[in-house]
Amino acid sequence: MAGAGDDDFHRIAALRDLAEMKARPLWQALETASSRAARAALPTGGQTSGGRSTETIGFDASAMQSVDNRQSRFPFLALKLGLSLLVVAVIYEHGIFATAWRQFTHVDPGLVLLAVVLGLFQTALGALRWKNILILLGARLSTREALQLFYIAVFFNTYVWGGVGGDVLRGWLAYRTGTAPADAIHSVILDRIAAVAGVALLMLFTIPWFALRTESDAMLRFLSVGGAGILAAIALVSQLDRLPEKWHRLRAVRLLLGLGKATRRTLFSIGALSVLAAAILSQMAFALGTYSLAWALGIEIGVLDCLALMPPVALLIALPISLGGWGVREAAMIALFGAINVAASKALLLSVCLGLVAQVVALPGGVMWLFWREVSSPLDTARS
Repeated sequence: MAGAGDDDFHRIAALRDLAEMKARPLWQALETASSRAARAALPTGGQTSGGRSTETIGFDASAMQSVDNRQSRFPFLALKLGLSLLVVAVIYEHGIFATAWRQFTHVDPGLVLLAVVLGLFQTALGALRWKNILILLGARLSTREALQLFYIAVFFNTYVWGGVGGDVLRGWLAYRTGTAPADAIHSVILDRIAAVAGVALLMLFTIPWFALRTESDAMLRFLSVGGAGILAAIALVSQLDRLPEKWHRLRAVRLLLGLGKATRRTLFSIGALSVLAAAILSQMAFALGTYSLAWALGIEIGVLDCLALMPPVALLIALPISLGGWGVREAAMIALFGAINVAASKALLLSVCLGLVAQVVALPGGVMWLFWREVSSPLDTARS
């Protein structure tokens, strides 16, 4: 068994090293194209050769590189690693992993398979959401390519970097397939924003049901204020390109100029309906997968309970403060399901099993990465 474990470890390490090797030139490749476009756009607000306004390319790659460097400093990584290891230690101390494995070997395999299928469906909906965003931005990516790149990002977010590392790789691969640098970066950011919007909308839709299931006024206020605050923040992001012109000299502001206009185009237009529908359906699939696992484990909760409680869990595990969501997911599910009188041990068990299913669901992304064949971007073609 130890030999097999070592082989798995080395395979994952090899994937990580390969990903880092391919992603290393990301900001270097984007910096030349984006900075030239930004310099051309800021003084004149002219048009690109394709007829699209260069104002939509309002970001500075060097500023993004600076932000990325700050986020990757040791204390932040140590915090993420420490939080995840702390929870894993607690889980191990209480024998939850062993209990989860025993439960898995005795539950109805059909219900576990259903949870896996719903996880795959959630991933497909996420890829469709991202593809629709690219279309609204004027970029073109085939459905097959969108699914492959999205799945590769899910794999790296789950197994290797956690948080947003997979999204950085997704933007890089989208650029390598011919997507403009600005569209590649904006689409990944907007996909995150759209997913959060879907979470907020589902939270607000299910609050009346949750109010009937709990006596915790604090939890109700958290969900209500949180959902409304998220939507208000997204509306604020959509106005970033309307900041005073004298602020445009600041690198951080230039980074946000194009994002504001892109947000309005993708989330505040008729086309946004397809994006938001995919975001909401994705969260519903996540909730239904959780319900399927709870049913398999004999935990007595309803479908509407999962629809009300899992969106905020999804929101918290999307934050880049843990590795693969471990730790944050467990704490969130214990707190939220505790509000409807689910024992902490059962909520923790459900969370661990959900994490194990997520690991299984992400595995095809690693296979897609191994067989991914990179194509040259238009920028590389022009240079050659």
